[in-house]
Amino acid sequence: PSKARFLKRLESSMQDLKKGDQNLPRRPNSLPLLIKLLNDSQCSREQISSAILADPALTNQILRTANSPYFRVSGGPIESIDKAIFIMGSEGIRQLISATLMKPMMKGHNKPEQQFSEKVWQWGLCNATATEEIYRISALQRSSYFLLGLLPALSQLIIYRVASEISHSLEINEEESAILVQQAIAHNQWRICHLLANAWGLPPSYCKELLEAETAPPHKLSSLLQDAMSISIDELMHTTGESSMEQAEVDDALSISEEDTIKIRARIRRQLKEHDE
Repeated sequence: PSKARFLKRLESSMQDLKKGDQNLPRRPNSLPLLIKLLNDSQCSREQISSAILADPALTNQILRTANSPYFRVSGGPIESIDKAIFIMGSEGIRQLISATLMKPMMKGHNKPEQQFSEKVWQWGLCNATATEEIYRISALQRSSYFLLGLLPALSQLIIYRVASEISHSLEINEEESAILVQQAIAHNQWRICHLLANAWGLPPSYCKELLEAETAPPHKLSSLLQDAMSISIDELMHTTGESSMEQAEVDDALSISEEDTIKIRARIRRQLKEHDE
């Protein structure tokens, strides 16, 4: 009975999200700027710098992100946008803006949610890196896909928040609640990704890739985004000692080549190592 009530309430909440519920984050104010930069691969470094500096709040946030463990690429601090662009390049600064816009939405509202949000944000960054790299290697990249790789992480946090609130209100025990929340995330993450992409006006290419990932057949991946997610989850779980699968078992289900898989895994491992240091 508790599961049936949970699922009924969950579906109602998913419909509320579609109507613009407060749990669905509003489009960041600076997102139009990012979309413009994402769609214009010929945009010069000077144009990127001028666009960022026109928004002082965004400038400060980007510099904080640039000096965070995951993005820091030099020994000394990055104190200006020009230096950030010089060190990270045009693609690197696009990734930096994507992470800067998304990070405030990844905060938990209570201790359990905060713990979940920290884990899913770390995975989100790994997945964004894998997504960007996999599209670059596959020669399909016409714009940055780093933001696309962050969407599943935000989607999972939104569902976790909604599902946990429902479970708590129904007084479901902790063990059953954990299972129901996990199932809710698995069954609804693409649904929320689509909602975010449409509500925020993200590039059509993102919507196309989300649809391909959603409709990829089980047990044999045929979507680059699904490939990126599998690799990033596996690398992060191996780092934390939580993985129960052999790497070869994961790699066998991927649609990309073994050579490309090795390159992407190496990139994620470098970033995870730099984050730990």
